[in-house]
Amino acid sequence: MNKHFSFLITIFLLAASVVWAQDYPKVTIDGKEFYQYQPEKADGFFALKRKFGVTQEEILQYNPDLKDGIKLNQTILIPVKKTETKVTETKQKPVDVKVAVTQQQQISFTEHVVAKKETVYSIAKQYDVAIDSIYKYNPEAKEKIKKGDVLKIPVIVYKPVEVVVEEPKEKPTKNSVKIAFLLPFMLDAKKPDPTADKFFEFYQGALLAIDVLKKQGISVDIYTYDTDKTVKKIDSLLQRPELKTVDLLIGPAYTDQVKSVANFAKANKIRLVIPFSAKTEATNNNEFVYQANTRQDVMDEEIANLFASTFKDKNIVFLKFNDGSQETYEDIYKFSIQKLTANSTPYATVTLSNEDIAAYSIDNDLRIDKDNIVFLMTSNSATLAQITNNLNKSNRDFSYFGLSAWTQLKIQDAIFARTTYIGTPFFVDYQEKTTKNFFKKYVDNFGSESLRVTPHYNLLGYDIVLYFVAGLNKYGNDFENSLSKIGVETLQTRYKFEKISPAGGYMNKNIFLVKHKGEEKTKLK
Repeated sequence: MNKHFSFLITIFLLAASVVWAQDYPKVTIDGKEFYQYQPEKADGFFALKRKFGVTQEEILQYNPDLKDGIKLNQTILIPVKKTETKVTETKQKPVDVKVAVTQQQQISFTEHVVAKKETVYSIAKQYDVAIDSIYKYNPEAKEKIKKGDVLKIPVIVYKPVEVVVEEPKEKPTKNSVKIAFLLPFMLDAKKPDPTADKFFEFYQGALLAIDVLKKQGISVDIYTYDTDKTVKKIDSLLQRPELKTVDLLIGPAYTDQVKSVANFAKANKIRLVIPFSAKTEATNNNEFVYQANTRQDVMDEEIANLFASTFKDKNIVFLKFNDGSQETYEDIYKFSIQKLTANSTPYATVTLSNEDIAAYSIDNDLRIDKDNIVFLMTSNSATLAQITNNLNKSNRDFSYFGLSAWTQLKIQDAIFARTTYIGTPFFVDYQEKTTKNFFKKYVDNFGSESLRVTPHYNLLGYDIVLYFVAGLNKYGNDFENSLSKIGVETLQTRYKFEKISPAGGYMNKNIFLVKHKGEEKTKLK
């Protein structure tokens, strides 16, 4: 049997299960410990289940007077779970937790007896579930519900999960890398905030990367903070003295919060990874900032460079449309024309109104002595449906070029019927062994599958932590001079960080070129 150990994490506010209790008064009765909780206005049995991880039956067992409902100004006894880990946000010393803990989703059910004048809509709102979820488990409710009917309500229960890793054969030879996560888990929200889900997923992916790094003998210490969505909360967290000791800051999620964290990183000479925001200006004048999500104007130029260099010996046809997409594609078009002209690549530009699309003939703009690439400069579904329906009738040989937004459209099958090239910052090979192992381990550890929608937030967290921790562990203070040498196997994002100005930080400029043909897709560059 393999020997295992849990890695040490110093945490002030652990991004764990949202069912964990806050610091409520406790009382011991007949040897059993209880929280003394006074309900808030919106509290019901479902809310208490989310907050404390206890069932309605458990609450009624110790509070039989609640059988007629929960009222304000009552004191409710909530049994303290033996497996609970106390999580508080105070000015005390940090809590040493010997496991990385995150949340696992499991579906359970509770029964609801329909009251007079209740509707499926009001019941769904009461339990914070989708109406379709109620219909799924109560198909008869689609017709009508009446007083006394019993409905089966699906409830997502969050349980703490320990991420444990195998002990490496050799002890780490480097000092540990200290990471601080600044993410909006919204643990103090009065009701579950669905916007937090993707940030939990990001954090879960990061934990799986730390698992991989541990097996490589790299020691990692984690500080995790719930930032909510306000600048005030960020500014308060940045007063924590231990934050000045970390090697890497990851976050925050919202652009309004970036300035404060970037200034803190610069003042304390700490590398900061901005994982989500593409609109921040912090990268322009802060050498400690790494912007993982490429700014739009930079991405446009990189896509144009990739397009012009890849197809420099082809005949290019730009099709532009008066459908509101002009501004989105104008910079890519401008950069592409400059590059193609420099390469002496032949091209034609055609602008079509909605009325012109059906009558347009692509054959007039194609060449027989060269391969032809048609750049459809729109992401409008209706326009793409019209133009591809027209162009696909042609017997001439040509391929499409477009942007990653196409892969999210319902009409992509019509586009990919022809060979199509996509310029995109993200690519996931679902057939690759390491990718399959990641998603299997994700389900095993956290109990939920990741939707196949790019980008996956769990892969964002995985790739960022794997890249930066491995690089910092190997190169230390020479990290910036070794960016091209950090050879880690990321799963969704390939990092090509470049300094954007002498006084500025670094921006990821990598763009993949992906070839689609029917259901097959291949990464070319």
